[in-house]
Amino acid sequence: EELVRRVPAFMYCLVADENVYALYGEEFVTKFRATGKTLFVKVVPSGETTKDRKVKEEIENYMLENKFNRDSCCIALGGGVVGDLTGFVASTYMRGVPFVQVPTTLLAMVDASVGGKTAINTPMGKNLVGAFHQPTVVFMDMAFLDGFSRRDPTRAEREFRAGIAEIIKTGAIWDKKLFEVCEQKVELIQSRDHHILNEIVRRSVAIKAEVVTLD
Repeated sequence: EELVRRVPAFMYCLVADENVYALYGEEFVTKFRATGKTLFVKVVPSGETTKDRKVKEEIENYMLENKFNRDSCCIALGGGVVGDLTGFVASTYMRGVPFVQVPTTLLAMVDASVGGKTAINTPMGKNLVGAFHQPTVVFMDMAFLDGFSRRDPTRAEREFRAGIAEIIKTGAIWDKKLFEVCEQKVELIQSRDHHILNEIVRRSVAIKAEVVTLD
C-alpha cells in the first residue's frame, strides 16, 4: 500500500531474479495485488551475466507486449544486478518511467540503491552502458537478509560481509561515529541484529546520498 501511495501508476512491472522470487515473490505479488493495482512479473536468471543487453531487451519486449505506457512503474526486487538492470530499463522505456528499489542484499541497500547509477555490462567491460535515473523511492527491510541466510548461508555470509565492508569504508572516509559503531558493535552486527543494522545502514545511506547530491 505504501508503494502504491508513494508511486501512483496505472501498471507496475516487478523484476526479480529466480532466487529472490523463490523466497519472496509470491508473498510480494499477493500483497501487492490486494491493493487492486495491476502488476506484471518478469523473473530473470540470477547472476551478473543477467545484466546485459539481451535481458534488458527481454524486459522491454515484455512490457511492450503487455501494453505498458508512460503511466507505468518498474519495481526492482533483488540485489545490485536487478537494481541496475531494472533502473536502466526504466530510464529508457518510453523515454523514462518511475522505478522503485526494493534491495534484498546489504550491499545493494548501502551502495547500488543509492545514487541512481543504472547500467548493463558489455563484452568490453562492466557498467559501460547506462544512465543516471534516480529511484522514486527505496524500501529497505533487514528481514530480507534473514531469508537468504536460511536458504544459502555461505553465499549470504559472503554478500553480508561485502555490505559491511562498504559501510566500514563509508565510515572511514566520511563519518567517524559510523566507523566507531562498526568497531564497537561487532557481535551485534555479526548476529544480524536488526536494530543495529538499521542504524548503520541509515547512516551510511544518508552519507552516500549527500555525496551523490554534491556530485
